[in-house]
Amino acid sequence: MRKLYLITQAVFLTLFVTLSAIAQEKTITGTVTAFEDGNPIPGVNVVVKGTTTGTATDLNGKYSISVAEGVTLVFSSVGYTNEEVVVAGQTSIDVKMVLNVSSLSEVVVVGYGTQERRDVTGAISSVKSTALKNNPVNSFDAALQGRTAGVQVQQSTGIPGSAIRVRVRGTASIGGSADPLYVVDGVPLNTDQTSDPNAPTSAVNTNPLSSINPNDIESIEVLKDAAAAAIYGSRGANGVVLITTKRGKSGKTAFDLSYMTGVSSATHKLKMLSGSEWMQLYNEARVNDGLAPLGPNQDFTINGVTMTPNTIANTNWIDEVLQTGSYQDVNLSAKGGSEKTKFFANGSYNRNEGMLKGNTFERLSGRLNVDNQASERVSIEGGVGITYTRSKMPKTSYNGGIGAAQSGALNIWPVYNADGSYFGTQLANPATWFNPIAQLEDKYTTHNYRTLGNMKASYKILPELVLSSQGSIDLLTQIEDNYYSPVNRYYNNRPLGASSERRLTNVNLYWSSMLSYNKTFNEVHNISAVVAYDVQNFSNRVAGYYPQGFAGFANSAFTTGSANNLVAEWAATADKANSPTVGYSYLNRYGFISYVSRVNYKYNDRYLLGLSFRSDGSSNFGPDHRFGYFPAASAGWIMTEEDFIKNIPAISFLKLRASYGATGNANIGNSQWFGSYSAGVGYGGSSGLYQTRLANDALTWEKNRQFDAGIDYGFLNNRISGTIGFYNKTSTALLLSYPVQTSSGFSSSVVNSDVVVKNTGIEFDIKSENLVGDFKWTTELNISSNRNRVTDVAGIAPDGFGASEGDTRVIKNQPIGISYLAKFAGVDPQTGLEMIYKVDANGNPTDEKIVATADAVQANRTALGRPFPKFTGGFTNRFAYKNFELEVLFAFSYGNQIYDDGAKVQIGGKLYEWNQRAELLDRWQQPGDITDVPKVTLNPLGGNGYSDNTSRFLYDASYMRLRNIKLSYNVPAAALKKAKVTSCQIFVAAQNWLTFTKYRGWDPEVVRYNSSSAGANIAFGAPYLPTPQAKTLTVGFNLGF
Repeated sequence: MRKLYLITQAVFLTLFVTLSAIAQEKTITGTVTAFEDGNPIPGVNVVVKGTTTGTATDLNGKYSISVAEGVTLVFSSVGYTNEEVVVAGQTSIDVKMVLNVSSLSEVVVVGYGTQERRDVTGAISSVKSTALKNNPVNSFDAALQGRTAGVQVQQSTGIPGSAIRVRVRGTASIGGSADPLYVVDGVPLNTDQTSDPNAPTSAVNTNPLSSINPNDIESIEVLKDAAAAAIYGSRGANGVVLITTKRGKSGKTAFDLSYMTGVSSATHKLKMLSGSEWMQLYNEARVNDGLAPLGPNQDFTINGVTMTPNTIANTNWIDEVLQTGSYQDVNLSAKGGSEKTKFFANGSYNRNEGMLKGNTFERLSGRLNVDNQASERVSIEGGVGITYTRSKMPKTSYNGGIGAAQSGALNIWPVYNADGSYFGTQLANPATWFNPIAQLEDKYTTHNYRTLGNMKASYKILPELVLSSQGSIDLLTQIEDNYYSPVNRYYNNRPLGASSERRLTNVNLYWSSMLSYNKTFNEVHNISAVVAYDVQNFSNRVAGYYPQGFAGFANSAFTTGSANNLVAEWAATADKANSPTVGYSYLNRYGFISYVSRVNYKYNDRYLLGLSFRSDGSSNFGPDHRFGYFPAASAGWIMTEEDFIKNIPAISFLKLRASYGATGNANIGNSQWFGSYSAGVGYGGSSGLYQTRLANDALTWEKNRQFDAGIDYGFLNNRISGTIGFYNKTSTALLLSYPVQTSSGFSSSVVNSDVVVKNTGIEFDIKSENLVGDFKWTTELNISSNRNRVTDVAGIAPDGFGASEGDTRVIKNQPIGISYLAKFAGVDPQTGLEMIYKVDANGNPTDEKIVATADAVQANRTALGRPFPKFTGGFTNRFAYKNFELEVLFAFSYGNQIYDDGAKVQIGGKLYEWNQRAELLDRWQQPGDITDVPKVTLNPLGGNGYSDNTSRFLYDASYMRLRNIKLSYNVPAAALKKAKVTSCQIFVAAQNWLTFTKYRGWDPEVVRYNSSSAGANIAFGAPYLPTPQAKTLTVGFNLGF
């Protein structure tokens, strides 16, 4: 009986303890999201520490688990750093997981395939979609700034939708394009500029990459060295940017809705003289020139405008042309599917009304990507992106927009006449200056319709052998409408207005077939190989018309500046007999054919070897020189697999790598190798033919050879990781317009010159997880330094390279685009005259000072300054605490100088006909004055202010800029349950909000835009009346459901 009693008591005690434990358990729910972008992470393991009890998150990142109070939950997922949370009274625990940036299993796109990052032996930088999300940029290339070592991103202007200058490891060409190759989902893009030669003068070219919606992009890889880029052969000389768009995932369809809106204004505004200040200095200049000052009612005439000092205005033209811009972006995406078929769909609308009046950029885009596993052996993937963009571009430079506002539009003139009409347009010849507000009546609008479509089919012959073929089309239709309003009726001698229209159709067809092999032998030997055959064909068809002027209108629509139904209205109302029209059309075609091969070998998971070879043929060259051959070799050693390092706890990963290879450049335009003729020359009363270009069927590729070495490292369980790299790149056989014997009838012809350019540099980047837990802090820092030098000019004089804007040149042992100026020696304290240093017989400045005259400046020029920075980089910090996140990105550049080509006429050089900067108030006025601004005169440098090409206007362009700062709040998952919303993030962000610089011009980042390759490569460091970048403030939300 007693035994039965004890057993019963034991049973009840056990039951009591069990029930008590069960009573102490509770259900914990929550959502696991990525720290970087706030997106939910499916498949995260949620386990009670020290046990096997656990669960996993669903497709929306949600989980539910019953646990006891006081246990520790461990959250783990491949590619992310583990998170641990103690259960202490909570019923809902939301977790943010930090991406393990050095995850050895991370897969990167390498061109014609993928590789695990640990096995990559080339120099590749990656940018994830998080860098693009909620970033108010019109094209993805703008978002690369400050995020990748060795990639320099510069704005050509602050106008939305305008071209952007991207250089990967320096400039390697002079006469050819130095832009990288862009590849979207394996398809090389055509990014040629397609501006209308009949467009309003100095209208800004649009950015061809703005037709790609940044919200469609999953990742961007930049191939920088020859081992990585040589797989693209002749197209990879300037680096390769691989863009991978987002794909679908199996499971319930998930939707994401994002919206962003904001305002923008100029990052900086130059201070100009007021009307009364200008009048004061004008009179002072007259006195300095021996003339009497003007009386209050005395007439004086400038640029065809006659006024008296008592009737001058006080117009701030810069304020007149600027406005508060606005920004809107809405994006809706969906992804999901089954195990066999997955899809991603996205639609987006973007509108950016710039800070410069007359400028608007709009984009409407849609994309659909579908992946299908048709059978065990066959898979099919395809995608199509359709985009429409409309860019309304204002004129720039001295004849419109902010350029005219700071040049020929004097602040003593009003915007309007007393009757409300535009001031100055009634003059007999107002073309000597331009009313910037009246110029807004002229319209330059570009419509782009772009379709990017691709389809790829793969057949698994064997588990290790796959055959695939991919076909694609890149179709661009561009319509450019240019309209000259009668308001500016004397502009270009068209008193009743004029218009032009241009239609361009670019068709880029691409086909690639590839056989890939990947197998591991005896668990230590891994071989992966690729052979491929590519064909790419481009066609470019252009047709347009250019009326010489309107006449005989039946209504007054044109007097309002309206460009609506322009062509139809003109056709119906114009007197065609008195309004001759010039039509034109042309067709260009060129193509590439390529044979590609690559072999990668890995032994014992530690020794790496890569070999690649590509043969490219291009119709841009003659029949005997069309093919170029581009080999590359690389090797790597994963030292942390060695016993003598493997057991060092602090070292998580260490790899040495090196490569050498060749790439090429054929970006000179098609048909340069054969001669051309034109008709129309009259001789003896008859028309005839004349030669317009010399033939040269010996033209061939520019050649680039590059050596690269680097270290990839990770410490403390990869909480600290990064790369250190060195490279040396030599470019030869550069394609240039070379001087030829005048007996040929030509001054120059395109040849493969003996000019040699070298780019040498180092790159460093580091990523760290500084703090983990409730308060998270991660840091990314990248710094790169590139030295560009022309080691041989093949006897060509500095003025013989086809571009000399801003007095930038190509000179031996100097970087491309070095400033060619007289060295400024200050202002003579006794006379107030500008002084320069005289040069010796070798062109080097001496200590002798002479007065700066136009002839003296021309005769004493020398290489000065540094167009390329000593180093550039970016510094990103991300912080997270509970549901709050903060991201801060600084971009910086140090050590370069910019020649401000507009300053020489805005600081005294053209006082008698140009607006002037307030710096002129610090001028020399009397003997003994110490200043760097000479006395004012109406005849600087003997009446030629444009010749004041001295280092007086060579400014330090170093800067540090707060590129992006974003504060966001993630609404707790528990608060979203009833609304059936999986995630909600609210944010406020600012771009370009702070700039630290000593630069005295508009914007240290803005470079000079030039539509020619030679001009873009040489004259970039001499901006002329530029538009500064915008600073923006945006708010928005991201919603997942």
